[in-house]
Amino acid sequence: MADDFTRTGLVLKQITEIDREELGRGTYGRVYAVNYLGKICAAKEIQLKIYTNLVRKVGQVKIQESVIQACIQYSKLRHPNVIQFLGVYYSTTSVGVTLPAMVVEMMTCNLTSFVDNLQDIPVHIKYSIMHDVSLGLRYLHNCDPPIVHHNLFPNNVLLMDCCLAKISDICLANGVLDEHFPYSSDSSIDFISLEALFEAPPYSTSMDVFSFAGIILYIFNQQWPRVSIQKKSNPHAVTLSEVEKRQKHLDKLNNESAMLRSLVVECLNNDPAARPTMEIVSERIQKGKYICVKGSLHNVSTASTPLKQVKIERLQQRVIRQDAPPVIPALLSGRYTLKWTRLADLPIPMKFANIAAKDDKIFVTASSEFNGVVNHLYAYDIHKDNWLALPVSGHRDGVPHIIGDKVVMIGGYLSSIRETTNKISTFNEKNQTWISYYPDMLSIRRQPGVITHKEYVIVLGGIMDNVYAVLDSIEVLDWHVNVQWKRAELKLPVPMWCFTPSTCNDQLIIVGFQGQGIQYSMSFMVPISAIIASADQPTNLDASFSSISWSEIAPTYPYFSVGTVPGSSPPVIVGGHDHSGRIATDCISLYKASENSWKTVATLPSARGRVAVATVSNNAIIVVGGSTQGGELNNALAHSLTLVELGQAELSQFKRPSIIDF
Repeated sequence: MADDFTRTGLVLKQITEIDREELGRGTYGRVYAVNYLGKICAAKEIQLKIYTNLVRKVGQVKIQESVIQACIQYSKLRHPNVIQFLGVYYSTTSVGVTLPAMVVEMMTCNLTSFVDNLQDIPVHIKYSIMHDVSLGLRYLHNCDPPIVHHNLFPNNVLLMDCCLAKISDICLANGVLDEHFPYSSDSSIDFISLEALFEAPPYSTSMDVFSFAGIILYIFNQQWPRVSIQKKSNPHAVTLSEVEKRQKHLDKLNNESAMLRSLVVECLNNDPAARPTMEIVSERIQKGKYICVKGSLHNVSTASTPLKQVKIERLQQRVIRQDAPPVIPALLSGRYTLKWTRLADLPIPMKFANIAAKDDKIFVTASSEFNGVVNHLYAYDIHKDNWLALPVSGHRDGVPHIIGDKVVMIGGYLSSIRETTNKISTFNEKNQTWISYYPDMLSIRRQPGVITHKEYVIVLGGIMDNVYAVLDSIEVLDWHVNVQWKRAELKLPVPMWCFTPSTCNDQLIIVGFQGQGIQYSMSFMVPISAIIASADQPTNLDASFSSISWSEIAPTYPYFSVGTVPGSSPPVIVGGHDHSGRIATDCISLYKASENSWKTVATLPSARGRVAVATVSNNAIIVVGGSTQGGELNNALAHSLTLVELGQAELSQFKRPSIIDF
């Protein structure tokens, strides 16, 4: 067979086995890792038992020709949702038999492993995977002649780190194995149409449409769609329809998946001719994807969305929200004062803190030299009024954030490789571990600015390496739909790091940041829509955005290390240090656009800079940590506060002089 494959040009040279340890097992053989010109790939080797049985049944010549023709056909396939076939590598089995192994791109896991190991997969991820599979099938069915997979089930759908889905096992699904293995295993029987089980089945693209319906049920219900009776023993004796066999799984399709019910029913039709084509299916999936995702986005971003009530007196039954309404609007009227409540001490002193808020918890990480602790992530539970140290993520100088409903650490110095990283680690609350869930950023970054606006996560600036090369680049992640990072053409006004951006309506605000060896007290503003537009269509910007640049607003001089209040409208800043680092302020200042200036409207309980700020409901903030004057400058603990405090605007019985009317 080696000579036969050599004439096809498909035999790969300069390929070595990394080890023979089995990475996984496909439908007809095992999978192991190989190195092809420095690239780690997957080699899929047919089981010797299957190969021997085929030789006995049909002869070696027919097997060779069938496998060669299938590989030639596979080598011509080019689609982002179909596993890329690279060529053939000859491996020798433990009994000395030489067999061709098909070398394909390496993937992270199969769909079965992904679904079984994650709870409550976000709906946008479910739709993205389902849409990817539908597009891959649509491509195969439109080949000339059409390619029928006929053994599509979750084990044959593979995922990359960014959750991009690709269809695998196509080569072996369209060769001589079809004639002698009408279905592959008991594990895939629940996804196979009735006609595929007959002797000499009439293979058609409608078989894959049927299997795809099972994929939909599996992804959205996160449960294997086992049929009510087994078909394998006597398929001709089955009297229930395919829909009736899966009725309990169909009944579970509700909420965001309810719109898929009618599509699944059509795809499960007993009559192959009555099933829709994959063109129709993929278009309906795409339509449902946008309706559902945009609908979910609208629901979580509107102020009328019911909030989960936190029954604790100090928060007055209000809940921390990442997308909370504008903060402290009551201060504008001059009729309110800001009342402060001491919540708790931090587990360790913290300065240069970063904070993220999710439901009834806040997540905090910061620089601290306390007992050698550097950038551990802690969670404060408002219900229990205590701190919990989370498992170490390995991201030193990374930024905690909330994407969707998941806690992530973005960038930083990755301890495992001792280098600045572009990775994003996601906290798996079920297993209390950090996993790869969202795709890597395009650039490595430490201490970048991070902000979420609707369905977009925007990462700005940061340090690129250990010599403090500061970045001015911006990246955008559409985590609802495309789930991939794009570099924005619009850059920061100057390179910067260690700053907290904020939003005010559709404006992104940068206040009191640090640049390349310089500490700034200047503030800048730009429409977020301009950043997103420059990332979506960098080579063909709409004229309305192409000329937009950052607008310089009033300086916060002499203070630069201020905290910004997320989502406040107008913008609000908290505390700050002067350029010497010795003098801190207790001012809470609000930006007055008509005068292009910052006006003090309230005060902190104590002067501090480098604070982290989170929002609580629509009229309260939580201030965490920071540093103040006092003690020796080289004593980090003397400058690092341990406070977690709640400031909440409340109606006062008198008008305090410190509150300024606008």
